[in-house]
Amino acid sequence: MSEGNGLNFSRITIYLFGAILLAIGFMLTYFSLGAGVDIISPRLFTPIAMLVSIIGLVMLIVKVE
Repeated sequence: MSEGNGLNFSRITIYLFGAILLAIGFMLTYFSLGAGVDIISPRLFTPIAMLVSIIGLVMLIVKVE
């Protein structure tokens, strides 16, 4: 792999995985807040979905050495 400021495979992989986690977290949050209590419990799924979103956001922000 090349040294320097260019995009390498690990950085692209982390960005891609972070974007996927962020999108999944947003979708889970949206559906858990909009769904009825009898389908899923928003008290359970909303914090989990927000945690997934935060992990995805951190993966997008992090600098890979």
